[in-house]
Amino acid sequence: TALPILTRSQLSQVEERFGKNAIDLTLLGQDSEQETQIRSTLEHLNDAGVIAILRAKNADVAIERGLELAAMGCKALEVTTDTTDCVRVVDELQSKLPDSCILGVGTVMKAEQVPSFAALGVKFALSPIAPPGFIDACHNYGIVAVPAGFTSNELWSLHQQGARMIKLFPAHQYSPSLLKSVLSVGPLKNMNISPSGGIGEFNSILI
Repeated sequence: TALPILTRSQLSQVEERFGKNAIDLTLLGQDSEQETQIRSTLEHLNDAGVIAILRAKNADVAIERGLELAAMGCKALEVTTDTTDCVRVVDELQSKLPDSCILGVGTVMKAEQVPSFAALGVKFALSPIAPPGFIDACHNYGIVAVPAGFTSNELWSLHQQGARMIKLFPAHQYSPSLLKSVLSVGPLKNMNISPSGGIGEFNSILI
């Protein structure tokens, strides 16, 4: 069987993820349905630039605000799991949002929560922590996992575990210059960081 043609960058990513573990190179050039979905979602999120967060005590208000944000041009919405009647909010928004706006969930605290939200069709899931098994649980359903880290060591560890996007939380404790410094160091530049918490107009421009 012919081996796939890989770029130097792809080989580096394989080394980072698998280290000295043996892998079947013939599988590297084959994208599963889940991987295709993850790639598509990551492209959409990178294009969106911002994920709007919906956290509300009134489910109807959350749905209304979500649709308003989409109408204003928002391309990515996150409904937190501590929103009142979260499942209904996600379900209704999923059926009413335009194709231009994708939906995810936030404040996911356990990997065991992932299947129920996958059944609702969410494209990404964020957590304020890094729950055990969270990354693999999401990727098994084609959902982009966004666990949280703060120190450079935590961020790098999540990257090595396979996180394709990492939530920097709480981001207001960071300065834009500090984040740029972290991402300028060797392979750390390969991390895909999404700052969250305390992001306003001024520091979002700097980031």
